[in-house]
Amino acid sequence: MPLPETLGTWAGIAQAVAAVIAIGLGGVFAWRRGFLFRYGQPHLTISHEVTHRRISDSYVHLELTATLRNSSRVKVEVLDGLFTVQQLAPVSDEHAETLYGDTFIDQRYNAGFLWDTLDEGRLVWERNGLLVEPGESVAETFEYIAPDSIGSVLLTTFFYNQRVLGKIPEEVNPHEARPKRYFLLWERSGPRGWFRTTAYDIMSMDKEIRFDDSEAAR
Repeated sequence: MPLPETLGTWAGIAQAVAAVIAIGLGGVFAWRRGFLFRYGQPHLTISHEVTHRRISDSYVHLELTATLRNSSRVKVEVLDGLFTVQQLAPVSDEHAETLYGDTFIDQRYNAGFLWDTLDEGRLVWERNGLLVEPGESVAETFEYIAPDSIGSVLLTTFFYNQRVLGKIPEEVNPHEARPKRYFLLWERSGPRGWFRTTAYDIMSMDKEIRFDDSEAAR
C-alpha cells in the first residue's frame, strides 16, 4: 500500500503537469487570438488626390496620389497593384450612344461604361514591402503624360493582398477568397482586392474641346 508521502508527491506532480498544460493551452489560444486580430479580415479605404500641369505645348502631366487607409482591425499587406487611365472626353456622339446602349439593356444597368483605355501600369511589392497597420495610412503616387487633346480622364487604382497576376483588373475568384484553416488553429482569408475610381477634368469647362472623327478608332 503506497505511503501517504508518496501519494502526496504524485499528486503534486500531477498538479504541476496540469498547470503546465493549462498555461500552454492558454498561450496557444492567446496567440491564436492575436494572429486572427492581425491577419483575419483586412480592409482598405482608398482616396485619390489628382493634380495636373502643362509640360509642353501638346502634353499635360498628371499626378495621382492614392492614400490607402487601413480601416480594419488587422494589418494589411499589399503585394499587387494596378493603375489605369481611361478617356472620358472628348468622344463622338455616336460613341457616347454606343456606350449607353451597351451599359443600359432593357432599361437595366448591365455593367460599367467601357471607356477607352489609354494606358495601364502594374506595381509589384515584395513581402513586407507595403504594410499598413490598423488605423494607419500610406500613400502611393502614379504619374501619366496625356496629350492636351484629352479633356477628361477616368483614373482607377487597384490594390491586392496577394499575387493575382492574370486576374487583374478582373475580379478575384470568390472561391479563393474563402477562409482557409491551418492545423485547426486559425483561419486566413484568401485574395482580397480594393479599388477606387476618380473622374478628373484636365481642361477647363470654358475651353472648347473638339473631337476629330479621323482619329477615332471604334
